[in-house]
Amino acid sequence: MINRVLAATALGLALGAILVMFTPWMRDFSRWNIDTGGLMAGTTIVFTLCFLVVAPTRDALVVAGASIAIGAAVSVYVLSLPAMLDLVPNTITFINNAQYITAFSCVTASPFVAVGGVLGAFARAALRRRWR
Repeated sequence: MINRVLAATALGLALGAILVMFTPWMRDFSRWNIDTGGLMAGTTIVFTLCFLVVAPTRDALVVAGASIAIGAAVSVYVLSLPAMLDLVPNTITFINNAQYITAFSCVTASPFVAVGGVLGAFARAALRRRWR
């Protein structure tokens, strides 16, 4: 049980970092901004690892759902941090935009979540056959 919680937390933090780096606002503040290709690769790798590491598929789906929730929460928190610190004039609009951008990022990343899950399940099945 603790392994699944740790896996969900670690993968959720990784997904949160990917979603924050995909944000268009990051172009103005950091050189760590990624485009859609980076979002695709990062999300696919995160969820391939999720379905590769967590053994039963049912538990992997629970861990994937938890990591999506943690990643979205981290993304919204980080994107709304300037509004919480009163660095922008209109805080409500800024927080609403952070929520919209996180929702857009999650919708954009959703096909790659499925691809990562399928790749991880296939890799786990191939490794299981090889270890027998």
